[in-house]
Amino acid sequence: AAVDAIRPSFAGLLGPAGRNFHFFFFPSTTDTGTAIADPRLPGEISVRVVNQRYRWRLPLGSLLPEKRCPVDGER
Repeated sequence: AAVDAIRPSFAGLLGPAGRNFHFFFFPSTTDTGTAIADPRLPGEISVRVVNQRYRWRLPLGSLLPEKRCPVDGER
């Protein structure tokens, strides 16, 4: 699949770190068709791998318009 084509590129570019990248794919909707999460709206999404839970707060900042501080203009 596409991941098998991407994996060697990561290894070549990033060495040992690139060889240790893992990709996870899961449905974007529940069995009833409801979206699992909207990355642009407030909320949380988590993924459990073995006995470790990884959480992300939503919205994902990378999908939001850039903001600047009104005082010093910092992004």
